[in-house]
Amino acid sequence: INESTGHSPAFLMYGRELKLPLDLMYGPETDVLDELKSSEEVRAYTERLKAIIASAHQSVRENLEIAQQGQKFLYDRHRQIAPELGGGILLPEYSGNYSSVHRTIRYCKTCQIN
Repeated sequence: INESTGHSPAFLMYGRELKLPLDLMYGPETDVLDELKSSEEVRAYTERLKAIIASAHQSVRENLEIAQQGQKFLYDRHRQIAPELGGGILLPEYSGNYSSVHRTIRYCKTCQIN
């Protein structure tokens, strides 16, 4: 199952999970598609399948939006903010022969930022 979408790719493509080898060995031998006899049953199955896939795709859209917001938050946590012209910036403490007791804020109105 994909972490961002909340569904497996097979479910999003086929509307059901794929059978694994263990499912084939120990699971029921009949398949839903094998039980469809008439064209009405096939039509009803396809309508149900379309509804399942549409619902899954809507769920994926919502899950992706939530995942993208979370990923943006994690990315922005480590992003350096570029200073704007005229904005205040914090300078590191001076590391000379004496220790500084406060930080200096300068306002840059005419300087160029490279």
